[in-house]
Order: sequence, then structure tokens, then C-alpha cells
Amino acid sequence: MSKWRSRPFTLFLVATCFGFFDQISTKAQEGGVWGTVLQNLSAMYVVRTEGGRLLDVEWESGNDDWSPGDRVILTTEEGEGYMFNEAMRTQADIFPYDPSEIDR
Repeated sequence: MSKWRSRPFTLFLVATCFGFFDQISTKAQEGGVWGTVLQNLSAMYVVRTEGGRLLDVEWESGNDDWSPGDRVILTTEEGEGYMFNEAMRTQADIFPYDPSEIDR
């Protein structure tokens, strides 16, 4: 195949890939919830969203070295998702925070 015949296919492939990754990035930004880590309770974090909601973020995989005061983005307010910032990312299960469910 000559280079001129493969060029349209290459351009199509590049445009498709760019569009796919751009949609993922936009969806994460639109669906993200900003919050602040309040407590680190051994693979479980309490996060307060900008709206004031308290969430229980339970570590599944990834970084587990979050500290109180860390600003984070959550991809969901309930269910399976990610907690991340510019330096770290954690896959987690996220639920409304209920202090009576925490073993102390």
C-alpha cells in the first residue's frame, strides 16, 4: 500500500483515538465531585465534598497514602469509582458516611 493510500486511514485512526480519549476526560471532569480528605482510618477515608456531604471511601487498589487535608476528585458519590488528584489515584467503593458503622 502506498503511503498516500494509508494516510486517510492513519488520519481517521488518530481522530478516532483523540475523540475517544477526549470524551473520557470530559466525562471525568463533568461527573467529578471535589472533596477534602478528613480522616484516614486504615484503608478507609472520610471525605467531605464541596457540597458538605460526608462520604466513606473504602480502598480497593492503587495509592493508599492519602492524608487529612488532601484535595481530591471522586468520580462518583456512591458505588465503585476512583479518588484522585494530580499526583495519586485510588480505586475505591464510595458510600454515604455513617459513623455508627465504623469499628472503633
